[in-house]
Amino acid sequence: MKITDLDGIVIVTGTDTDAGKTVTTAVIASALKQAGKEVLIIKPYQTGLPPEEPGDVHDAGRLAGIDSENLLEYVRCPEPLAPTTSAARAGMTIPSIEEIAARVLVDSDGYDVTLVEGAGGVLVGLDNAGAGVLDLMDSLTHRGHEPHVVVATRSVLGSLNHTGLTCNAIRDRGHQVDAIIIGSWPAEPDLAERCNLEEIEDAAGAPLAGVIPAGIGKDPGAVQRTALTLGETQ
Repeated sequence: MKITDLDGIVIVTGTDTDAGKTVTTAVIASALKQAGKEVLIIKPYQTGLPPEEPGDVHDAGRLAGIDSENLLEYVRCPEPLAPTTSAARAGMTIPSIEEIAARVLVDSDGYDVTLVEGAGGVLVGLDNAGAGVLDLMDSLTHRGHEPHVVVATRSVLGSLNHTGLTCNAIRDRGHQVDAIIIGSWPAEPDLAERCNLEEIEDAAGAPLAGVIPAGIGKDPGAVQRTALTLGETQ
């Protein structure tokens, strides 16, 4: 599947924290927008930022050129921890995964594609009960909306293992991984990174949709140019 063929609800998750989910979300959103699709971006759970500071969804929208009314953040927890942990430490009651799934479906109405960016990896706790991205996929599917899934991964040594574990966990829950994307690709990759590029599709059991050049996370023009070349490896 080409990234520009995505429709409905798309979960953007990662192998771990800082795998490049937000920039990956921005590049996907830009590619879809430039293909003429109406895109909504949702960050259900944001942590580690004060209320007045723009969050990941706002960064993704700015980079992709998505209008502010097409950007939604549902929950913000104060400390830069997993949402479950951050909420517990703050004494917060936050929406359950089931509530988030229901809200995503309502808010998605009228859009061609809704990108839902997770937090951390697929087993990270998101709500007070510790349910995570896999549970969100389950809830959406049970409501008749099987999501597409894109996994952001790293380029470095160890990425084959992390990517394989993540994709296997998703499939073990009955969901398909539509694509993987390397969220930060260096200008001068080392030996391990070059080998990873050749082997990562086999490790993931899913197609590599492209690589995102390192350092473009502050440059909307670079993000939007990269979106046009998504699918081309280095």
